Amino acid sequence: MAVNFTKYLVRQRGGSLEAIIAPKPLVIQPREVLIRVKAVAINPADYKMIDQGHRVTSWPLVPGLDGAGIVEQVGDKAGHFRVGDRVIALFTPGDSSGSYQEYAVVQGKDVVKLPATSSLEEGATLGVCYLTGIIALGIGLKISLPFLEGGPTSGVRPSSVLILGGSSAVGAATIQLLRLAIPECRILATSSTRHHDHLKNHLGVDEAIDRKSSSLPQDAKQATGGCQGVDAILDVVGAGRTQKDIFEALSSSGPKIYAQVWTGDEQIDAPDGVNSIMFRGRDLPQLPGNQNIVCALERLLQEEKYKLPLPVHHVGHGLSALERALEIMRQGVSGEKLAATDFPVSLSEAHPELKKDYGVTFDPLGVAAILYNQRADRSAARLYTQYDRNLFIWPHMTMIGGTLPPMQMLVERLTAPFKWIHPAIKMCAKDTTMLPIRSDISGNVFRQLPYNLSNTWLSDIISFEPSEHPGNDFAIAYVDRVHQKPKKPKKTDKDANPAGEDHEEEILIRSEIGNVRWQAGRWTLNLLGIINGAMVLTGMVFGILLADIWAFTLFLLYSLHWGASVAISIDSMVTVHTPPRIVPESSDRFAVYEREEGGTVIFKGPQRTLETWARSTWEYDPSWDKDFRHWLWIITGSLSGIASVACMVNMQGRMQLVFLGVLVYASVAEIGATRIARILQTKAHGPIAQDFVRKNATRSLSIIQATLTVLPRCRLTGLDWIKMGLLPDMLVFREMQALLRDISQILGHDKEDSDPLAVTVRALDIKDRCLRFVDKVKTEDSARGPLAMRIYDEIYNQTLNLGEVLPPKEGNS
Repeated sequence: MAVNFTKYLVRQRGGSLEAIIAPKPLVIQPREVLIRVKAVAINPADYKMIDQGHRVTSWPLVPGLDGAGIVEQVGDKAGHFRVGDRVIALFTPGDSSGSYQEYAVVQGKDVVKLPATSSLEEGATLGVCYLTGIIALGIGLKISLPFLEGGPTSGVRPSSVLILGGSSAVGAATIQLLRLAIPECRILATSSTRHHDHLKNHLGVDEAIDRKSSSLPQDAKQATGGCQGVDAILDVVGAGRTQKDIFEALSSSGPKIYAQVWTGDEQIDAPDGVNSIMFRGRDLPQLPGNQNIVCALERLLQEEKYKLPLPVHHVGHGLSALERALEIMRQGVSGEKLAATDFPVSLSEAHPELKKDYGVTFDPLGVAAILYNQRADRSAARLYTQYDRNLFIWPHMTMIGGTLPPMQMLVERLTAPFKWIHPAIKMCAKDTTMLPIRSDISGNVFRQLPYNLSNTWLSDIISFEPSEHPGNDFAIAYVDRVHQKPKKPKKTDKDANPAGEDHEEEILIRSEIGNVRWQAGRWTLNLLGIINGAMVLTGMVFGILLADIWAFTLFLLYSLHWGASVAISIDSMVTVHTPPRIVPESSDRFAVYEREEGGTVIFKGPQRTLETWARSTWEYDPSWDKDFRHWLWIITGSLSGIASVACMVNMQGRMQLVFLGVLVYASVAEIGATRIARILQTKAHGPIAQDFVRKNATRSLSIIQATLTVLPRCRLTGLDWIKMGLLPDMLVFREMQALLRDISQILGHDKEDSDPLAVTVRALDIKDRCLRFVDKVKTEDSARGPLAMRIYDEIYNQTLNLGEVLPPKEGNS
């Protein structure tokens, strides 16, 4: 699989740098090394190539002469390098070999191992200035270079040299190399006075001279023995173009050498009698031993004979850092070397850091606060409904995506037609799951039941865990009320019905409102919301104290939105609407929900209750008070969402972390609040008549048990399985339903009778009815005889265990 990387190039002369994505080189030549560039140094030649096209043969151009990095791949004949080595190199601007890219291919002869004592940032600044210094000495001054294998062994041996531009990178490198070549030579150098200490104490210059001195030639002469003047001048910055009297510093009895580096301008004219020599990088092949220059640098670094010429100025990372460094270089730099580290920044190795700049930016990370979060929609819906407001207050918090619901409502309101559904109702509808059902409610008119935060007490039933036979699993719930708020039972109720069988579900946790766990749950919900509010208010205060206008604005808007959420929770903005005219029929009906993940949920209840449930909707009853709070919540939420993008990434780094902490806390707290609210609502609703039939190998056995042995209130005696489409329309199943109805009448719903005679009579009646069922099926549909016998066994032995009451006689099957 191809790996892409970033490279920075200029498409034409005078163009600007731009980042492009290119495939990583996979194959290199035997003498090449693939380097992952981690640091780049900027040279004057870089901007001259970009601006003026110097030495550029084709476009587009990947600039960069200096750099350092990690070896990624080594050709068979590239040298002694290994993958993972820290190296510097002499890069070649163009395409694959320029240093302004993440991966560069370089000839092995141009690569140098970096000592462990030097950083990649420092190493990146060594190459070009060292190379130019070698050329300045070997070709410009024509002196011997004993540290260069195969280099010049004879030539001029000046007793004193004046270096113009000693605080430049080339000047600082040349000073060191001259000291190695001619240790006894007296070295003078010009620079700004602020760099004199570095020249003398770090580089070993004998005398530093102010480059702005009006008597510079005389100062140089006085610094030589007998005020004779210097034997040679080495001009690495083109100072002779403006300081015409500099040649007066030359000794009249010396070789009078003036060596000048090519700076892109024409050659500087020297007076008669002065031996003027111009040198440039392309003159390197003329120098004896040039093939060993890189090896010499590696040895000098290992032996610590060649030091970092100038302090390194880190300008930053990536494209913006390069552009900034090039602009600084155009203005002129001395006494330091510009470098961009960790360059280019790889996404796989990006490290988080606190922002220190003050630029205005917009970053995709700020969108994290308004990412779509389904839980935020549900939380906002619960805030508006406050369904159990008399029991607990739902705290909507500033979670991830928490500002998206008000923004969506604002957009819907602005784009709505003349006749429209209130956005608050649409928002609450998002939290409603329509359960597809088969029912006999009002003659099978209703095919869906709304499941939402108004009936989360059913969640444990709807999400029951299936067994290894999920198709035969039933969860049965008797629903005698849906939206009616049950009342605390009176003592007279208990006295009137000591057994408490008819109204057992009305013995509610609300009668124990002083219970510690109940109060703890309510106050935990309140505390979660209060902590969230305190966090955003604290962030606003710190924004003021730190003079961070971005942070202050962001937390101010979030504080206002949190306050608007508190105002919304004062009462129920959206309420459940049920039709006023529902026939108060109390006969039981059934609604069957077959889950996609397996298992069947069956709701049983009075006709009026299930119809009320099926026809319930959300309702927003407008008033000036509700509308004001609604619009306040929408506007503050929308502004908070916008501020999340515009302000978050421009805040100080520590405030960014604080904001992310608020989002994470609110998101986690909402999960905890959901669990607490579900427990409180379930207890507030009271006991639910429910039962489960699981782990049966056949569906017929599950139907039998659901009809005969579950809790009496949950028994499915009146459920027509065939009419509901839950059993095929076959004689055996039609007769099974009739059989189960008859057995239910025989058993009744009374308590278990301990009279042995009564038990025996019922067992005989059931056995007789089962045998008639088997006989009829065998007579009219003989092929289903075995199935009828299985159903008989499932009823008589596996469900009712009547075989123990009436054991079979010997000889009977």
